[in-house]
Amino acid sequence: MPTATVVRRRRAAVCAAAGAAFAMGVSFGASAGEERPPATPAATAQPRGSTPGASPTATPAPDAVDALSLRQQVGRLVVLRFHGTTVPSYVRKVLHNGWASGAILFAENVGSPEQLRALTAALRTSGRAGGATPIVCTDQEGGAIRNVKWAPPTLPAAAH
Repeated sequence: MPTATVVRRRRAAVCAAAGAAFAMGVSFGASAGEERPPATPAATAQPRGSTPGASPTATPAPDAVDALSLRQQVGRLVVLRFHGTTVPSYVRKVLHNGWASGAILFAENVGSPEQLRALTAALRTSGRAGGATPIVCTDQEGGAIRNVKWAPPTLPAAAH
């Protein structure tokens, strides 16, 4: 039986390898212009009971996900963060290209209700050009962590 130290080192190595594989997949994965592999023979075979030479039945339209590049598919799983109270140009580009599904806002991003309204509008406009309205969220736990101070609840949940 390996010791606890050996187990921790192995887990760390596996996690590091998985992270490196993920990063390489995102960096070097299929691009938007890359061709898809040809259909398998099973996908092009005649349906059971059909007569040879008969016209095949229409295939369903590809799923919306299949129309996305690998970067966009991975981007649907990513919510990014940024520093400051305005949307940086790189965030606009990432949202426009569909490489992230939205942004999470922390205390450093929130100043006043007016500023927050302008910030979320800018985020939403940046993403709409890419075909989807981005998710805009915040870490608002209601207790010690309250990034939007003026939003309910006014009392921590433990006080209710």
